Order: sequence, then C-alpha cells, then structure tokens
Amino acid sequence: MKKQLVIVGMVVLLLCVGLSGCNQNTENQVEVKDYEVTTHWYYGSGDDYKEYSEEGFFHDYPVDASSSAVYYQIVGNLTNVAGKLLNSVTIDVILYDENGVELFNSANHLLQDCVQKGSVTNLPDTYVKEFTVRVYKSCLAEYFDNVSSFKFVFSAR
Repeated sequence: MKKQLVIVGMVVLLLCVGLSGCNQNTENQVEVKDYEVTTHWYYGSGDDYKEYSEEGFFHDYPVDASSSAVYYQIVGNLTNVAGKLLNSVTIDVILYDENGVELFNSANHLLQDCVQKGSVTNLPDTYVKEFTVRVYKSCLAEYFDNVSSFKFVFSAR
C-alpha cells in the first residue's frame, strides 16, 4: 500500500511540473535597448501636495515626504530577439549599493504595495514594448537611500 501511494505521489508531481509551463531561460531572448531611472515622491499638503521627480537614484527628497509615496521607477523598451513569439515576459530588478552589495531583489516580493514588476505580454519576434518597474521605499526601509545601481532579471514563457 505504501508503494502505491509513493507511485501515485510521483505521478501527480510529474504531471504538475509537466503542465505548469515552466519559465524558459531568457538569455538571448530579450534585450533592453534603452531605459530611464527616476526617483519620485509626493510632498506638501492641501493644494500644494504635488508629485516630484529627479533622474537617477535621487536621495535628497524631503525627509518628511511620505515613505509610502517615495519610489524608484525604471521605464524601458524591451525587444524580443528570441526568434519566436514570447507570450509573457516578467521584468524584475536587483538593486545594489555603491559597493555592489545586493539590497533588494524584486523577484522575491509579491506584494504590489511594495513593488510593481514590469510585465509584457504577447511580444512577437523583433517587436519592442515599453515596460515599467517600480520599487517603493516601504520595501527597502532604511536601505532605500543606499541604492546606487541595478540589474534586470527576466523570465519569459
């Protein structure tokens, strides 16, 4: 009886993995030709409450700016170089400090109030589509102001 349960369990596991549509290796499947990094924050009160932005990883925003409304935004153009249609591409980022120490990996976060991952669907071969990734200060807490560089990480199906 125990052998039968093990065999049934293995069959179920193989079926789940086989039908899940695992992510493909995206190396040489997509390219980012251009992108722009900006830092955004909201500041003020009443009629003076406004959105502000600066290029790059900007750290001199007002100290009392709402931390839930301070974020890094990366907007870029993704090109399909796979030679076939890509049904779905997810764009994650890894953020680093000036010493190359990893501070944050958006692939490890599912909460949308923390990070908005880039996503592109139905991308034909050679086509280009714009994407946006946002990482909020609430994700990194005290490390937010230490970010100085990043790397893209792609997963495609």
